Amino acid sequence: MADEQEWHPVFEEIAAQPYYKPKFALALLQALDADFEPQKQSLRIDPTDDCDAIADRTVANLPPPVMVLVRWELAPIDIGSELDQIVEACGRNNCASVLILMPLALDKSTSPTSGRKEGNERALPVTVYGYADILELVKRNVSIVTRYVPHLTPLAVRERLKDLAKTSQDYWKHKRQAHLAQLRGAYSEDCLTLFLGAGVSIDAGLPQWRQLIDYLMIHFVESLYTDKLSLSSSDLTAIAAVLSAFRGDNPLISARYIRNALRDDFIPTLRLGLYDGFDASRVSPVINSIVGLCKHRRGHLGLQAIITYNFDDLIERALDASRVDYRTICSESEQRSDEVLNLFHVHGLLRSDTGKQPPSSLLELTFSEERYHHLYTQAYSWSNLQQLFYLKNSTCLLVGFSMTDPNLRRLLDVSAGRGMAPRHFAILKRTVLADAVKSLENRGNIAGEDLLTVLKAHHEIQELAFEELGVNVIWIEDYSELPTLLQMIRVPHAQAELPY
Repeated sequence: MADEQEWHPVFEEIAAQPYYKPKFALALLQALDADFEPQKQSLRIDPTDDCDAIADRTVANLPPPVMVLVRWELAPIDIGSELDQIVEACGRNNCASVLILMPLALDKSTSPTSGRKEGNERALPVTVYGYADILELVKRNVSIVTRYVPHLTPLAVRERLKDLAKTSQDYWKHKRQAHLAQLRGAYSEDCLTLFLGAGVSIDAGLPQWRQLIDYLMIHFVESLYTDKLSLSSSDLTAIAAVLSAFRGDNPLISARYIRNALRDDFIPTLRLGLYDGFDASRVSPVINSIVGLCKHRRGHLGLQAIITYNFDDLIERALDASRVDYRTICSESEQRSDEVLNLFHVHGLLRSDTGKQPPSSLLELTFSEERYHHLYTQAYSWSNLQQLFYLKNSTCLLVGFSMTDPNLRRLLDVSAGRGMAPRHFAILKRTVLADAVKSLENRGNIAGEDLLTVLKAHHEIQELAFEELGVNVIWIEDYSELPTLLQMIRVPHAQAELPY
């Protein structure tokens, strides 16, 4: 149990603040809803003159409608003495049960577990939550409660880290299994949308962002000076590296610089850099696993949609090869289909075959700083609206992202909403002990057990931060695990191939 000297005064402080007092009560109800109904949308709650709220569906296993009373007394009280008034209030509001929340009561109040409506022998269920119950509820649903009452965050984080010390090093794998079960449920109900980032294309042999920037920079230097100077390939690479350093470490700034430098040659050079050395016959286990999720099953659609931040056409190629019907959407002028899989290129599309290039897709190409600024400031741009639609109306799985894109984080934050349990998922790579030890070479002699403890806390804090954005983290230790993890959404027994 948490230290009362830390938590109880904070609850008292909330009770003394008219602004946060009702918000805390709403947070507790939404947390209870997340405990008992994790797959449902946010609970609808209406206040009345008789009570603090009426919940429109089951809360804490109580039959709906549930009348909710919040009592802020410090000492236990005899709820039984007020049962007549409670029963009358329930009758006036057509409620079937009562939930009494007492955040400051260190001991549960003496209370019957049920009462009876006058003239009716049917029992009226009554449940009381005291301080200890509410504290555990807060700890289990930190991300929900702190969205309502932010100044609870420091204590909530400390409590979660305290509990973490009692867990095994592999505790996160058990959480991963639970998250995968939720994803399988969403997939089986045709409610799953995939968001794809650059990591997906790297698996297929395409260059990473910085490699592409380097390619463009070398091409720029070559186009300027090869007619005037005698430069070797290594000379070009060295000059390009110097110019990139002058532009700073931000690749978006470098991309803007290069776009302005190359001008009309930018798009052709970008296409060459993107697909140069690409082997169409190369098998990509990640792409193949994604296509597997797109295939229709008997009586089911598969995925609701794919939203990709990549402007390559690898997904289109793979879908064509597997004969999966789809529609590519790159701009506001193109409409969603209700008949086939919708594939949104929200950062534009650069086809490997110029003959298949949709004209509008180049206008939407998001590669450099100014286009990111446009996306960030234009809240009602088509790409933002499409992403928000699926973030609001489906369960989304984010694959191949570093989760640092500011616009993506903003959209997640907007869609998370107050009082909702995290409903989306992101697959991220954990920092394993060997990588941490290598990074700390020549920086001190840190014991392995101490470093493992720090890494556990580091990953837990990351999870808490993503939960505030409405995202659960599914951890992997190596990117080679990703294809199997995706297969497990469609075929549960594939988990036998995943290290546990």
